[in-house]
Amino acid sequence: MSGLLEETEHRIHAHQLLSPGQRVVIAVSGGLDSMVLLTLLHRLSAVHQWDIAVAHFNHKLRDLESDADAQFVHQSADQLGLPFFSDSENIREKAKRTGDSVEMAARSSRQQFLTRVANDYGAPSVALAHHADDQTELFFIRLLRGAGIEGLGGMRWRGNSPSDPRIDLVRPLLSASRIEIRDWASAHSVDFRDDSTNREPHCLRNQIRIELLPLLRQKYQPGLNATILRTMDLARADSEYIRAAARTASQELGKHPFQEIPVALQRDLIVSELHRLNLSPDYDLVEFLRTHERTPTMIRAGTTLQRESDGTLQLEQVSPTPAFRVEAMPVDLPQTGGTVEFAGFRITWACISKGAFSKNPARPESGCECFDAERVGPKIVLRHWKPGDRFQPIGMPCSVKLQDLLTNSRVPREERHRRIVGTTQQDEVFWVQGLRIGERFKAHPAARTFLEWNWQPIPTTDQR
Repeated sequence: MSGLLEETEHRIHAHQLLSPGQRVVIAVSGGLDSMVLLTLLHRLSAVHQWDIAVAHFNHKLRDLESDADAQFVHQSADQLGLPFFSDSENIREKAKRTGDSVEMAARSSRQQFLTRVANDYGAPSVALAHHADDQTELFFIRLLRGAGIEGLGGMRWRGNSPSDPRIDLVRPLLSASRIEIRDWASAHSVDFRDDSTNREPHCLRNQIRIELLPLLRQKYQPGLNATILRTMDLARADSEYIRAAARTASQELGKHPFQEIPVALQRDLIVSELHRLNLSPDYDLVEFLRTHERTPTMIRAGTTLQRESDGTLQLEQVSPTPAFRVEAMPVDLPQTGGTVEFAGFRITWACISKGAFSKNPARPESGCECFDAERVGPKIVLRHWKPGDRFQPIGMPCSVKLQDLLTNSRVPREERHRRIVGTTQQDEVFWVQGLRIGERFKAHPAARTFLEWNWQPIPTTDQR
């Protein structure tokens, strides 16, 4: 044996991925990486007596091309004399039905299928064809999306399936580069199918692979894979330490309230709970749950999520609500100031003179803004955003669709419908919770009075 075959066998042994004589399901898409993995493990099975089965999930994302992939994998399994399992689902329809992204919908369906096959076949492990370039791409995807230390740790050689913790997911090619895999396939005449979606320009992973990584390798770091893999290894080690500390903290929550344990451990406990519920640990969702106790938040139509005092998360099914909420609250803004409550927030305002303005700077990060009171007017409306809303944030030359602004600001879809919008009597948006104030309503030297605007979540301990 030589090259990639020998290296794969070494990694399987070093990381204890597979045991001699065990059953293993190989996830095979028909692409280069999975076909090389299938060929390698099939050759090594003669030595290690592995009982291999092939599993293929058809996402129905590329019509006839997807069906041809399934047929190709089936034929490949037959040629090797291996059992073949398959299933399919229209992922785009599922994504529309659940409100998830196509990527998330595909991943959950695929994971459920693979664990079902593993259980039916009596296999404790599912082998996946992720490799070093996948790790590097994943690092930058998660970095650009603001992932924490656990996310930047990337994929592990071996881990529990999120669909069934009794099933191990193993990645024997995790240290191999795409070039090594392609060269081995060429040298050993491994046939495979080319996935046309790998060239779609709108996909973030493709943009990173085709545009960003070649630039970084050419101008900044030729050994980018090795550097990123080392960074991910350090991040995983730190994440594992925090996870262990979080487990200890969870056992002592009766002695120490959730709010008193370190923030890093609070976040890790919530992330663990989200994984338990098979939910994506989005930063904004984690922070909302961390800072709000027993405050339901809508994560999809008909489902709310809230954090209990002991750090556990509870899902609750509620009556479906319209995608766009139409309730609105007209509010008078007397010169003497006032307070209203809307959508779980307490909003307080006061009119201040020009002389006092410098003593009351805007602090949006702590829930405080200042506006030109005359331009806002004496009457406003509080509501949630609706289709067609336009907004001109401070510093921008013209108005834009509020929906586009929320998307570009990376506000999660489920969070957009919770954001509060403040409009004038003429329905002109002057404030959007968590975003910049309106350009036309900003405080400026010519203003005679200023509207000091404060908003804070209503504490759950309030007694009515």
